[in-house]
Amino acid sequence: MTDETLATTEEAQPHTEPTADGAEGAQAKEKLNQEVEIRDIGPCKKYVKVTVSRDDIDRLLNDQFSELEGDAVVPGFRPGKAPREIVVRKFRKEVNDRVKVNVLMISLEQIGEEQK
Repeated sequence: MTDETLATTEEAQPHTEPTADGAEGAQAKEKLNQEVEIRDIGPCKKYVKVTVSRDDIDRLLNDQFSELEGDAVVPGFRPGKAPREIVVRKFRKEVNDRVKVNVLMISLEQIGEEQK
C-alpha cells in the first residue's frame, strides 16, 4: 500500500473512543433537566449557576444504589443479598459523593453543548 491509500483507508474508518464504564456513557447521553443562569461579571469572567431537578438526582441515586445492591458486602448477609435499606444506610455518603461528581460532569458537558 502506498501512503495515500493508507491515509484514505484510515480516514474512511470512523474513530470511536472507548469509555471506561458503559454505564457512565449511557448516563451522559441522558439529558438532565436543568436551569442555567449565565452572567458576565468581568471582561473575562462569567458567573454560571446551574440548578438540576431533584427527579434527575433521585434517578441517578437510585441507579447507583441498584448497581451497588448486587455487589454490596454487608456483615450478616451474603454478598448481594442485603436489604436495600441497610445498603443505603451503610453506603449513603460514598454514593452521594459519586452522584455529585456524575451530575457535575454531565451538567458541564450538557452546558458546553447547549450554550457554546
